[in-house]
Amino acid sequence: MSSGIYVQPDKLDSYKEEISKTPAMLENIFNENNELINRMNYRIDRTIDMLERKRMSAQIHLENARKELAAARASNATSEEKEDLDYYYIQIDRAEAELQKLVNACNEIRVIKNEYQDNSDQYKRDEQRYYSEYKDLLSKGITVIEKYTELVRRSTSVIPVG
Repeated sequence: MSSGIYVQPDKLDSYKEEISKTPAMLENIFNENNELINRMNYRIDRTIDMLERKRMSAQIHLENARKELAAARASNATSEEKEDLDYYYIQIDRAEAELQKLVNACNEIRVIKNEYQDNSDQYKRDEQRYYSEYKDLLSKGITVIEKYTELVRRSTSVIPVG
């Protein structure tokens, strides 16, 4: 007594239908990932803009401190009573330190942005390659299911199932 395996062709059709939905689901995932990449790029750009504005403000502050020192020196040159210039030098040192800190921060965030951009570009290239390969694989799988479904349909009409 042999036992047969009964395969319902309608089930195979539903499998084929589910498999055919996969490329669209993958495309949605890839689109969401690309949207996240774009948002991160936007945030990095906003951070760079903010740091640049702070750097420009620090540059102006440094220039003003230098002008104040020059004015104090000029005043000391014409005055009998000499003003202590240490305050101005301290202000300049602080302004230079703040400016250098902001310049370094801008440079570091640009390096991060470039690395992130390189990684994002590589991800997008890989994503396209994998997507193409996966679509081909799914297409082949659907073809196999279609052929198998046709074979099952033809065999059920010839071989009694019961």
